Amino acid sequence: MITKLIRHELRLVLANPKSWYTFATIFAVFAVIFNWLMNLYLQDQFLDSEQIVGVTEAVVHPFYAWFGLCSLIVIPNITAQYICGEKTHGTLINYYFSQVTAIQLFWAKLLSLSILLAAILLSITLIPLTITLSASLDLGQLFASVIGVYLMLLAAISFGLCLSAFMRHTLRASIIILCGLGLFIMLEWAAQLATLHAFYLQQFALLKPLKSFLSGLITPGYVMYYILVILACTTIGSWRIEAGKYYD
Repeated sequence: MITKLIRHELRLVLANPKSWYTFATIFAVFAVIFNWLMNLYLQDQFLDSEQIVGVTEAVVHPFYAWFGLCSLIVIPNITAQYICGEKTHGTLINYYFSQVTAIQLFWAKLLSLSILLAAILLSITLIPLTITLSASLDLGQLFASVIGVYLMLLAAISFGLCLSAFMRHTLRASIIILCGLGLFIMLEWAAQLATLHAFYLQQFALLKPLKSFLSGLITPGYVMYYILVILACTTIGSWRIEAGKYYD
């Protein structure tokens, strides 16, 4: 049943010509960003030939950081449309009268978005791979960066879908999800309060584990953290969809 729902969600996206225009625009924009970062690196190398920063740290690291930042900006609108938008248009009620369970529906929404995210992330990864023949690109750090950005954005998507399940108005859902992600990110600043509780809060910041991945380290603890966030949001969001059969 989940596979049928995933195919249905992907068919809705891929059958829309605007989706392909969006994918092409994303690729073009990040090609320009990569070219800009590469030019900055070459200029710095020309001015200081003894610099110890390699192309991976100077170009690939900020390249994926830019991708993660831009994705976090659009995730609230996408996730709000995926569940709350269906409530607004009255299409979610069709699932309530079918054999689809709430957990299956939520996982189908999440996995369809994860497939689209993986396709976009792999496509833009082709851009830094173009310099492998002319520069010493650290493929291990590149792989870790891709894994880290993917897990972080997947956790953000599950968080957005979870909040979207509680909302009834798409615009309000987008704003609340954006604010929620902002608070999730700003937990890292809690360490400035210099208290023991603030230190523990900092460990749950959304972007804190990403720094380790971008530096080339795949830490099992950070991988488990993102997986636990995804599972927790899936559980809560599925419960809210199930409760919506009786209260929405």
